[in-house]
Amino acid sequence: MEHKIIAIGDSLTFGFPFRQERSWVGILRNEYGINIVNKGINGDYTSGMLYRFEDDVVKEQPSHVIITGGANDAFGFVPYGDMIYNYREMIDIAVSNNIIPIVGITPPVDDEFAEKKLLKFRFSIKEYCFSKNLAIIDFYSKMVDPKKGLMKDIYDFDGAHPSPEGHKAMAEEALKVLENSINKG
Repeated sequence: MEHKIIAIGDSLTFGFPFRQERSWVGILRNEYGINIVNKGINGDYTSGMLYRFEDDVVKEQPSHVIITGGANDAFGFVPYGDMIYNYREMIDIAVSNNIIPIVGITPPVDDEFAEKKLLKFRFSIKEYCFSKNLAIIDFYSKMVDPKKGLMKDIYDFDGAHPSPEGHKAMAEEALKVLENSINKG
């Protein structure tokens, strides 16, 4: 069976400030031959992702969807409960349409207020995924400098977006999870 994967998200998925081909999604497609479509939109919030989920994901009839977002919500003062609700809704819509959801755990950012909210968000989303037996791609653990709590310098472009090396690391982390998920499903 041919697997088709949609990656929905914000600028971290799109690949800002680089071209989509240099994003972690582009690397998966171009270097590893994964059938994956980039539906990242720069500046998007989880509410925007939820709003376009039907058109950008469900109508495409993929086998899997990778959902990665939340940084813009944290920077934009979106209530934590709304972030969780939007993620759960996207997961539920995917499951109800026989699409396997995989949740990308948002990488660290260097804004104290936003990162504090994201830490709580990451914890809650991981707990939810574990309770539902859903796969996660832990971009955070891969990219965080445990001494600083920020993105490792080699992976950091501007305090919020990954460098080319960061996108490569994200692609490698995603590949491990995708290979496992595709082999199961």
